[in-house]
Amino acid sequence: MLPISAHALFSRPLVISPTSRIVVGIESAEALLSADALRKFPLIAKDKVLVTKNAGIINLAHLKNTSFSDRLVAKFKLPVEGWRGE
Repeated sequence: MLPISAHALFSRPLVISPTSRIVVGIESAEALLSADALRKFPLIAKDKVLVTKNAGIINLAHLKNTSFSDRLVAKFKLPVEGWRGE
């Protein structure tokens, strides 16, 4: 689980067991849930959110079969003629 502001100084990811079941109860009058494939899902007081492991697998990155340096050259349009044997 990752907090929304994971870049903040004291916000840290929570590493849990794949078999864990976490229930988050809503105490405020209203709240918004942001989760996988959901932009905003409104919640109200006394709602509960159950967090479990998804049975599916997701790909977080799709990398092309190129070297890291080739990707840097392409991304930043670096002038590389000569020093790489080109």
